Amino acid sequence: MKTLIISIALAVAAITALGQEKPDSTTHVFTSAEKVTVVEDDKGVTITVWGADSTCTTYTQPYSADRVVKKQRRSSGSSWIDRHLGIEENKEGDKYILAKKSQSNWDAIIGGIGLGFNLALDAPDQMDTQMGRSWDISWLYMLGAEYTLPGTRNKLTFGLGLDWRNYKMQNLTCFQIEADGAVGFGTYPEGVIPKFSRLKIFSLTIPVLYRQHIPFRFPHNRWMSIAFGPQLNFNTHASMKTAWTDAQGNEVTQTSNSVHQRRVTVDALGIVFLNSWLGLYVRYAPMKQFKGNAPQFSSLTTGLTIGF
Repeated sequence: MKTLIISIALAVAAITALGQEKPDSTTHVFTSAEKVTVVEDDKGVTITVWGADSTCTTYTQPYSADRVVKKQRRSSGSSWIDRHLGIEENKEGDKYILAKKSQSNWDAIIGGIGLGFNLALDAPDQMDTQMGRSWDISWLYMLGAEYTLPGTRNKLTFGLGLDWRNYKMQNLTCFQIEADGAVGFGTYPEGVIPKFSRLKIFSLTIPVLYRQHIPFRFPHNRWMSIAFGPQLNFNTHASMKTAWTDAQGNEVTQTSNSVHQRRVTVDALGIVFLNSWLGLYVRYAPMKQFKGNAPQFSSLTTGLTIGF
């Protein structure tokens, strides 16, 4: 706590030196500063301090007409507040405040690799899929944009992602393609050893999420946050695959890429971020996945997301 107060005091003193003015002595004590930014233009320097409760306080130091940039010497190492204020230290221990011309609320984002499991809800009795074998692999944002709401640490994100999900059975019932081209149920040929039967859906996704920071900390002193919103799915490909071993020991597979999936669906997505790189996600897909007389079901997906 002492280090935080001292660092902020030094930063304010350095900015005062930039302006070549000597205002009345003022002390500001922050018991918990989560983020500090410094913005400089030709009129002066503005310091904005975000607290742990997402509130912010702004201080402005105007420049005089004859301003001269000075430096200050310190022997201690760079602190957390120094890095966020843009203070650099050279090998001799001199520290300089970097001028920041502008700061945008927009950022490009990439990340959010997800690995989870799918549970088919309200499926026909024959569709005995197993959640522990029905994988979900996703990439939340191949390329996305993030907007930080002014005066807060809360964010709005959107972009383009990928999702690969399957629904797998390992019993005596298998998926098959009916005469009308729809997915149906059947049995394995007599005398064979069943291996598995699965449906797979590949989608291009557009998640639109609101991210809210919450006042809880995870190990390594990171703030937790939650994100939630809709996810639009363009289901560009779907397939069926059934595999078994015949009486002669040969591996046999039956596949089809014509399973008549719905081309566009919408899911509800929620993520709890434990820190800046690890989260838990839940996705509910209320819309049916296939057209016509195919098995009709919704799905629930849970898993981990990394790197967002």
